[in-house]
Amino acid sequence: MSSSHQGQKANMKTLEILGFQELITTLYIGFLGLIFTSFLVFIAEKDTTDTKFKSFADALWWGVITLCTVGYGDIFPITWPGKIISSFCALLGISFFALPAVSIVLFLSQFFSFSYLLQSFLGMMLPKPKHMHLTKGVSPNIFN
Repeated sequence: MSSSHQGQKANMKTLEILGFQELITTLYIGFLGLIFTSFLVFIAEKDTTDTKFKSFADALWWGVITLCTVGYGDIFPITWPGKIISSFCALLGISFFALPAVSIVLFLSQFFSFSYLLQSFLGMMLPKPKHMHLTKGVSPNIFN
């Protein structure tokens, strides 16, 4: 087995440990949520007279801004169905950022827990440092 193949296997193992599959799944669900909520709000708002949703592209812009919880205020729904969809979209955006945070925190807690166990184990295996014996009235010279 070549060293580049082993490196690729190590990289894939690292991605598995980091929860790469969960992050890709979260991005996919977020993208579907963006398309779905933008479509619904466009359908709800397109027939009103004072609408700011002139095209589906405007609805996608609104969806990105709402899912990212920025909320510029340049495009907003004015009908009740549009406002309800907008509320669900904002909640979806908050949960969209919360899901990867849980995976990252779980990984970090496992990593530091393993690091602590490894340090404890290695601490038992390493030889103990020799203690300095002090005599009365003499301070140790630590700079030698």
